Amino acid sequence: MFNHNTAPIFNSLLKHKKKVKGNFHVPGHKKATAFDKKGLSWFKKILQIDFTEVGDLDDLYQATGCIKDALQLAADAFLAEHTFFLVGGTTAGILAAIFATTKKDNNLLIQRTSHQAVFNGCLLKGIHPYILTPKFNSKTYLELPLDVNYLEDVLKKNQKISAVLITSPSYYGVVQPLKDIAYCCHKQKIPLIVDEAHGAHFSFSKDLPPSAMEANADISIQSTHKTLTSMTMSSMLHLKSNYIKKEDIAYWLSIFQSSSPSYPLLASLDLTRRYMMTKGQKQLPKTLNFLKEFRKQITKLKFLKEVKSKYPTDPFKMLLTTKPFHLSGFTLAKLLQQWGCFVELADLDKVLFYFSLGTKLRELKYLSKILQKIDSLIPKLKKEQKIAPLSFESKELTSNSFKMFDVKNGEFVTLPLQKALGKITAKMLIPYPPGIPLILPGQLFTKNIITYIETFLFKGGIIKGLIDTKPATVLVIKEEV
Repeated sequence: MFNHNTAPIFNSLLKHKKKVKGNFHVPGHKKATAFDKKGLSWFKKILQIDFTEVGDLDDLYQATGCIKDALQLAADAFLAEHTFFLVGGTTAGILAAIFATTKKDNNLLIQRTSHQAVFNGCLLKGIHPYILTPKFNSKTYLELPLDVNYLEDVLKKNQKISAVLITSPSYYGVVQPLKDIAYCCHKQKIPLIVDEAHGAHFSFSKDLPPSAMEANADISIQSTHKTLTSMTMSSMLHLKSNYIKKEDIAYWLSIFQSSSPSYPLLASLDLTRRYMMTKGQKQLPKTLNFLKEFRKQITKLKFLKEVKSKYPTDPFKMLLTTKPFHLSGFTLAKLLQQWGCFVELADLDKVLFYFSLGTKLRELKYLSKILQKIDSLIPKLKKEQKIAPLSFESKELTSNSFKMFDVKNGEFVTLPLQKALGKITAKMLIPYPPGIPLILPGQLFTKNIITYIETFLFKGGIIKGLIDTKPATVLVIKEEV
């Protein structure tokens, strides 16, 4: 039986702080004795516990003490056999999972709508992913749940697939049928990896979709800082598998993560687990009720409408669009910012609100008032043309001229985007957020892709991977003369 009232890493940091008389090791700020004067009032307390692997503070990569205890508590809380703390974000966990489950002559089966970290993992490992083509709702533009029969057919026809990597929930809150997907994978003796960056809260309420661990996935990588309460960049990887060894995951994490992990980040993960097990899971139903009441207010608005799916979604996310008077998500986001409300994401069609246990009733009441004001303003604004996003079902976004990892060996040139038509891109171009590559290395710039990028930038969006933005400049494969 585990005692979830304790926080082993945090407690050890406090004990060590009391012991220290002479601090003759890194970090150089020496418990905040040397630090910027203006910043000190904000950083002082956290710097007091910013230690390294000394005394009884254990070692993340060879844990025998407080870190080992914290990891066991986390595994129990998140229904895993083994848990790893990540101080390089969920990205580090995704890379480790890919390297632990694939070889150079294998394929990794992934969704085309995967995060850039998944594609980067394939590039680094030198494998060409087999891409599952997603389906989308033509009205909401939301991705539809994966057809498990389609997945099973792909696995039967491709014997070199060594692992399947699925994103659930998506950035927009779409939940995949993970239990059926896991069953399908295990029938073929293939592990299921779930990028569950946005679903760390699912483990703590029956009113939420089942977590990846509950659905029998082999690996779940969660951005604990996104939906729970740990510090930014701190995440967890959970493992429960007959196909993947914990030693393999540990090995690759020791390579992809810093050899000097942040103890404040580790402690924040430890404290998040304690908070969720002692208070958070009791607070979840209350917060869900707040959100339910808030959504009732939204239904009364004339032009602002919630984008809904008939399939399971995360209730902690809300998508708003305008109907019938269309405004882009970028315009909505700017209007909200005028009243001090900042959204998680804006795109050509909608905005995304990201709620959590930290969202208070007073904030929702304030937001409700602001949305009423914006709703009344909408007909007085200039109507915008509705532009559908590029469909990831199209061949231009799924087919490659040659394999991604081969691109690394080519010669590159920079070109204005306008002159890139028919050229092969050398870099991913990634609308951010959500971090899903619009175009992958090895794919051709088409007229549709160029127009979409130009429109996205003009409306106020950010696209990572451009060499420059004014004018938009891209990196392409140099053509042989």
